[in-house]
Amino acid sequence: MKAGSIVGGRYRLEALLASGGMGAVWRAEHTMSERRVALKLVRALGGLDEATVRRFKREATAPSAIGHPGIVEVLDAGVEPEEGLLFLAMELLEGESLRARLRRPETGRGEALRLVRALLDPLAAAHAGGWVHRDLKPENVFLAETPRSEAAGGGSGGDSGGDSGEGPGEVVKLLDFGLVRSVGGPSATLTGSAIGTPGYMAPEQAMSAKAVTARADVWAVGAL
Repeated sequence: MKAGSIVGGRYRLEALLASGGMGAVWRAEHTMSERRVALKLVRALGGLDEATVRRFKREATAPSAIGHPGIVEVLDAGVEPEEGLLFLAMELLEGESLRARLRRPETGRGEALRLVRALLDPLAAAHAGGWVHRDLKPENVFLAETPRSEAAGGGSGGDSGGDSGEGPGEVVKLLDFGLVRSVGGPSATLTGSAIGTPGYMAPEQAMSAKAVTARADVWAVGAL
């Protein structure tokens, strides 16, 4: 895909934001509403089989099911069968990843702990809803800038500093539910498969990610 391409008959690609082995994320514009979104494109190399579509549907539905302001908002999702392409439209965030923040020389241990503490609230909400993320890492934690009114305490989140663990003018957002697992739901993961990011995987996830629990995410937070 390239800038100017139309995805799903309604999203015009503007600029590539990130790319990796699982796909790419573009800044895109809805052709009717003109709202800008972050559009994740995933090409199903093995074809759009039932397991692939089921895993993608979990990624699309988990954030809404959790319903927490610290979880990235999913706005739309769809499939282009002829292209073998899955797409996910999300809120477009301004700011930087936790990885980028931690690379700054002025970011000390106190700042790092403050940010990780802020991550625990949306993660707890996910676990309470029966979801296990399975891919917690600094790239999947985003420090999003908030509008001035919210930063001043006028938003739904109230005080943006203090005990929340978040700094003024930013909110910690948990991203990328591509490997999410619904506890008790059907699984598309094969027994004995290790999926995730090696440096942040709990030992049991490295042996088999099929039935890991929230404890695996807690391990990842410790590694993070």
